[in-house]
Amino acid sequence: MAPSVVAIWLLIVKWVHAAPSLAEQYLRQPRQDEPDVFWGSIGHRWERYQALGLQSQTDSYPDQSPLIWGGIQLQLDTEDSSGAGLSALVRNATPHLWYGMSATVVTNDRTIQTDLPELVVGTRYGSWSLWAGMRARWIGNGRFGNLLYGDSTKPIPSVVLDWTQPKRGPWGQFYVEMGLGQLVYVRSDVQRPLMLHMDFRYQPVEWLELSATRLSLMGGQGRPMPSMGQVILPTDPHIENDPNQRLPDQDELACLEAYGRLPLEDFGILTGVELWFQYGAEDAIQKRMGVLPYVSLAGVARLGGVSVHASHWRLSFEAADIIDDRFRWYQGHRIYHDGFSVEDQWLGYPSGGDSYSLASGLAWLHADTGAALRYHHVLRVGAIQSVNGQNYALIDNEVQQRLGGEYWRSIGQNRLSVEINVAQINNADFIPQHQRQEGSMMIHFARAWELH
Repeated sequence: MAPSVVAIWLLIVKWVHAAPSLAEQYLRQPRQDEPDVFWGSIGHRWERYQALGLQSQTDSYPDQSPLIWGGIQLQLDTEDSSGAGLSALVRNATPHLWYGMSATVVTNDRTIQTDLPELVVGTRYGSWSLWAGMRARWIGNGRFGNLLYGDSTKPIPSVVLDWTQPKRGPWGQFYVEMGLGQLVYVRSDVQRPLMLHMDFRYQPVEWLELSATRLSLMGGQGRPMPSMGQVILPTDPHIENDPNQRLPDQDELACLEAYGRLPLEDFGILTGVELWFQYGAEDAIQKRMGVLPYVSLAGVARLGGVSVHASHWRLSFEAADIIDDRFRWYQGHRIYHDGFSVEDQWLGYPSGGDSYSLASGLAWLHADTGAALRYHHVLRVGAIQSVNGQNYALIDNEVQQRLGGEYWRSIGQNRLSVEINVAQINNADFIPQHQRQEGSMMIHFARAWELH
């Protein structure tokens, strides 16, 4: 099948004509010359993907013009998960209404699976936006992942309200977002809990963004909801002396973040430097200063990175430390044992909790052509439990070394990409001396149409 895909691509190159500007831009590379773009204006900050250079060619809404995107992919995998798939997406935006829907069909091992990764509709009025449905999210500043909320899991049905300050004032610019979703997928703890997320961002100057984000699990089948005051500010999220676990409880994650981008056009060959940092906690607990109670964070994690730009080149490094003192970052809460996960996939950083991660990447980005190399080193700790302040873990840690590369080319409204990934895993599944190799190749062809 791979040779036929390449042949089709070569034929397209011969007869391709000038594509509609929107469809062509839709499949081109993210723009690197707008460091002041921090927020979007229609509820999802799709422009943020482009500003951060996350290589997501399916995350830009059209400007008041319908857009249809379709793709075909072939995946070869050493884990017996090889298969082929088709995908389609339609998006549209008017001055006050926008919507999007996508569908995928994947065949694998003589089975056919269908999915709706996106089904969302929203309205906007001035600087306000309200939307409902399912849509992959990316809340945070990371490149390889975020501590709280990434886009590597199935989307969660949500209702989200946000506000963007329309113009920069003398004290900067603000963005506020609040949403309520439900984890509808099968869990091993509390079924269908609610998930609240909050995102506050402040841009004092054009090149600096400060933010605070929060995720909270609560309620669910058989669990009562906490009071409105505790939902807004969880000063007492855990109920003690509740052997039957029938009183309100919450599972919390929170982060403080910073992101800066410095343009350096006059500094040698460098054209820009980006820095980002996240400091998070796995829960909120109540402490006292004398007789005065206050909220404190427990079980911390950190993420930081730097990206250096030189003309069309970009070199990035990112490190994540998700080892807390209770082995409870994403899972293991006394009520919500599965924590912030969807079908064993973390909502946050892809390597999961109880892990150290170091990622690096070298990319060459042009308007219609690009290539990237990635290296990812992950050390996973086999955490068991924490008893009376003592942590217990397995004897050997799992060490993953992953190397990947990708090349893509856009001609008009057509795009072809080839991606190869290999991995060496030592002490796989925390079994001493157990080694495992993984490998995969993905060929993906996409085409976009603008409807008039």
